Amino acid sequence: MRQAERIGIMRNGQLMAEASPSNLLSYHNATMLEDVVLKYCLRRKESEGTNLIAQDSKILRRNTVSFEHEYGSSRNSSVAPTDMYFGDQVQNEGIIMNLPPYSRHQQKNTSQLNRIWALVRKNIIVLLRNVGFLLFLFMVPAIVILFFCLAIGKSPQNLNLGYINENFNHECKKMTPITCNPMELSCAYLDTLDSFDALKLHKYASVEAVLKEVEKREVWGYIYLSKNFSEHVFDRILQKNLTNETIEGSQIRVRLDMSSISIGSTIKDLIFQSYRVFSQKLLTVCNVDITGMDLPVEFQKPIYGDENGEFTSYIVPGIVIGFLPFISCVSCALSYIIEKKDGMLDRTKVAGVTAFDIMLSHAIPQLVIVVGQTIITFIIMYIFDIPFDIGNPFLAFILTIVASITGMTMGFTAAEIFDEEKNAMLFAIATIFPSFLLSGLLWPIEGLPMFFKVFSYFLPGTMAAESLRSILFRGWSLSYFTVYIGFISQFAFIIFFISLTYVLHQIRK
Repeated sequence: MRQAERIGIMRNGQLMAEASPSNLLSYHNATMLEDVVLKYCLRRKESEGTNLIAQDSKILRRNTVSFEHEYGSSRNSSVAPTDMYFGDQVQNEGIIMNLPPYSRHQQKNTSQLNRIWALVRKNIIVLLRNVGFLLFLFMVPAIVILFFCLAIGKSPQNLNLGYINENFNHECKKMTPITCNPMELSCAYLDTLDSFDALKLHKYASVEAVLKEVEKREVWGYIYLSKNFSEHVFDRILQKNLTNETIEGSQIRVRLDMSSISIGSTIKDLIFQSYRVFSQKLLTVCNVDITGMDLPVEFQKPIYGDENGEFTSYIVPGIVIGFLPFISCVSCALSYIIEKKDGMLDRTKVAGVTAFDIMLSHAIPQLVIVVGQTIITFIIMYIFDIPFDIGNPFLAFILTIVASITGMTMGFTAAEIFDEEKNAMLFAIATIFPSFLLSGLLWPIEGLPMFFKVFSYFLPGTMAAESLRSILFRGWSLSYFTVYIGFISQFAFIIFFISLTYVLHQIRK
């Protein structure tokens, strides 16, 4: 405020003084503008209902005039600025102009909508002056979703796996054919395993050699094929001469580095799949009916979802429901606290603006930002093949907006509790990020202990995330319980945080 060329002091819609900050501070012998505002407010309160302010206002001539102390004590003569406005008159270059008297009727005509619109315009101007922060608000949620789609939930690729083939000492030929002959079946199996794009096989002469490579993190483990593997696996698959030696010799021994569960599980799955493909091909070329040889389990078309879907599809809706409200919470809390620390909030309230008006004026620009964030986020989800063709994208869009409004109201609550930005940030982190872990945003709540599973239903993101997944992946409408309970839970949290903010405001008032 001290950087302004000229400021005005208002109370209940009436302009009580107007001058440069330095002139006001010098005239009132004050060091803070808040002290000047307090003096005028106290003076207005003492003289309310009378015309004392007009009578007591000292219109100073261009040079030296003496002022009496406004609160009963004497005050030395001082030089009054010539461009200062007091009460109902203005002195400018020695010319005194009478202003229309203030009336309560004029204050009543200043509607609440006009006050809110003025505050909204002020907040929009503040945002537009800080283009970097505005771009941050728009782009950070989209960038987070982009990184999650790129990095999380995809199947690992280009995994190096060693093998030791004592059954065939020479280098196996590529594309070794599978024939009804026990010759080179070990190479045929390795070729089948190597056909999976996620794996890259590397030959080693001994176990000691491959273990050294594991220690260097060059490979993720190895498979070992015994000396008579081809003959034994041929007899085992075709059910010939099933002795203990056959069972033992046909074993594919696998040792993996399981420090990464996801990579280890992927390699295990590929080894199982490769053996199944290999055995079916061998039975086929040997003219053996495989109808009764396969597992008697048939996985039909999924009721909901994609049979070949990736974990990314599950996790992205949770990130949307968790991260967008977090950004809204932080943005609203910081903007409110910054105004409070700068004294702008108190000066706004002096003009007759209510706390509700102030919060609504912050929420409206933030809502515009949330709409932009959600549009960009949904575009990125569409680019990365998160399914939109099953459910109603508009319903999913509205749910995301409502969840972000929940974050806004939480931000206002944090702003009422704390007076420092860092404390509000810590509050947001302490409340939002546990929700990522306990609300089923990153992992199903069915994996939680019973106590935390019950507790998760009292967190803002739990029902909303499941509702969003049901809309996108199941194609459910608002008539389904899982969908509309997500909306109801968000409205309930909005009412809760608004009520809590009001109570805290009244207590601190």
